[in-house]
Amino acid sequence: MTLLDRRRKAPAPERSGPGGAQPRETDGARAARLRRRARLLSWGFPFVLLALVVAAKLLTMSAAAQQAIWAYDAKDGSGVSGAADWMGTADVVETHKSHFARGDALVLAGDFAGARSAFEEALRRTGSDDECTIRVNLVLATEKLGDAARDGGDAVSADRLYADAATVIKQAPEGCFEPDSPQNQQQQGDRLGEARDRLERKRAEEQASGNQSQQPGQGTPPQSQPSAAPPRTPEQQAQDGRVDALERSSEAGQQERSEGDQRRDYLQNPPAAPVDRPW
Repeated sequence: MTLLDRRRKAPAPERSGPGGAQPRETDGARAARLRRRARLLSWGFPFVLLALVVAAKLLTMSAAAQQAIWAYDAKDGSGVSGAADWMGTADVVETHKSHFARGDALVLAGDFAGARSAFEEALRRTGSDDECTIRVNLVLATEKLGDAARDGGDAVSADRLYADAATVIKQAPEGCFEPDSPQNQQQQGDRLGEARDRLERKRAEEQASGNQSQQPGQGTPPQSQPSAAPPRTPEQQAQDGRVDALERSSEAGQQERSEGDQRRDYLQNPPAAPVDRPW
């Protein structure tokens, strides 16, 4: 054994590899790691919340839509309005449906102007699947407004509203009229076509009525205007004054004689009950 063998060997350094012990985390590093984790959680929380809201919305949307259908079939305007409010809560998916249901509720209430606005908003928000159905209701509500204007004698407003409804039909996509189209499953194309025919007929009737009112009646001879009387001479005016005075005097005498007769009748045959005197 040599002196070299007697020297104490220095301890081997700790290994940080897979087979060795991990270095101890300092307090600063641990705090930084926790801050990063909290930051990631805070960034992801809104997306998680949104996903939960969308899931809840999808679960309740079908129930609210079915409630609106039942209420509409029962002519229950308040029920349809309540379903529309339900669908409008957290309105992040299929936002057109709440406006469509609100328009149906206004139709049941007779508010066709409000219904038209609701259907127009639904049309702006919808996709291709429900576009044709919304156009049908929008056309019918606008046509009702035109009928009201026509019945009220406002032919100009009636024609404008009929034209607006016809434009909604004209702008409908081809899928609304194709027999096997998914957009025409409830004969939306037939209803739009029927409305188009009605609107054309009503506009033609209004235009014909307007033309007749502007044309003079045929077969009736024009009536001659009476000619002005010639001016009266001073002698004729004086004679007219004397005649008027005699007529007034005669009328006054007749009235006095009539009152005298009434007095005599009253005195000779007094009534059983008191009455107002005739003089």
